[in-house]
Amino acid sequence: MAMDVVGFGSLNVDMIYRVADPRVVDNLKPGGEVFGDKHSLEKILGVVKRVGVSCGVWGGGSAANTMVALSRLGFRTGVVGRVGSDANADLILEGLRSEGVDTGGVKSGPGESGVCLTLVDREGERTLYVVPNANSLLSYEDLDLDYLFGAKVLHLTSFVGTNPLEAQLRVVRKAPKGLHISFDPGEIYARLGLDAVMDIIKRSSIVFITRKELEVLTGLEYPRGVDELLEHVGLVVCKLGAEGSAIHFRGGAIQVAPAKVFSVVDRTGAGDVYNAGFLAGFLRGESLERCGQIASRAAALSLAGYGRSSYPGPKVLEGGGCYGC
Repeated sequence: MAMDVVGFGSLNVDMIYRVADPRVVDNLKPGGEVFGDKHSLEKILGVVKRVGVSCGVWGGGSAANTMVALSRLGFRTGVVGRVGSDANADLILEGLRSEGVDTGGVKSGPGESGVCLTLVDREGERTLYVVPNANSLLSYEDLDLDYLFGAKVLHLTSFVGTNPLEAQLRVVRKAPKGLHISFDPGEIYARLGLDAVMDIIKRSSIVFITRKELEVLTGLEYPRGVDELLEHVGLVVCKLGAEGSAIHFRGGAIQVAPAKVFSVVDRTGAGDVYNAGFLAGFLRGESLERCGQIASRAAALSLAGYGRSSYPGPKVLEGGGCYGC
């Protein structure tokens, strides 16, 4: 069965801990994202377990989160990525399959799967320490192009390492004209600079990006950085946190007010759920403003629980919705 959306990005296990302040670990800053290795992660975990409270272990990864959120909204989704041959691989894959996400595009083994230590502070802000492991081994030769190109939308997110990025670049250069591509560079690709991901941007129908990522990626303040991107892509959706979001296109912009937030437990993945809500509206042929409203509502609802526990169901598409419905 053809997919509505296929996500292509890192696949991780998210270990979530609540802490008073992520700066209990020297190189972590609130809201930041740091990458390291297994040895460093073990040392950090030793500290975090003494001062923090475990809030669970979940499957994660930006593209995978978006596919889970879209599946809950009633769309057919699949993922492309790489896991190891360990117990975490089983957790990642079962977490996706239990949500109705197809895993036929996932390459398994050898080695360990990706891990993301997520520290959540009193305000629900998340700070990430990522060990990419098997994600960095993904190569173009691992990919099934028929699987990737059989979807209505291909959604790309970031990896650590050059091999997976090169695979994504080769994919977009071969992508058929009728395939819509959406792209969320995240902090990882934003740090690489515009030239490194320009071929993806040029081929994308939609670029999702935060204000901070935009300014890092382009070297320009918001909204001037948007103008730089609009020279290459038709639609830039800028996620602005408490200010809502803005949908930019050549010749104009639509401001979308933030949806009412009832509870903030964990901000992890809220941007991924926003992307899912927007893509859901896009696939339904909604207006750009309506796409943004659905996205804002979905993201706001997702804040109420840890991990994927509060991703909303299809009622959010009609302007309602609650946690899981």
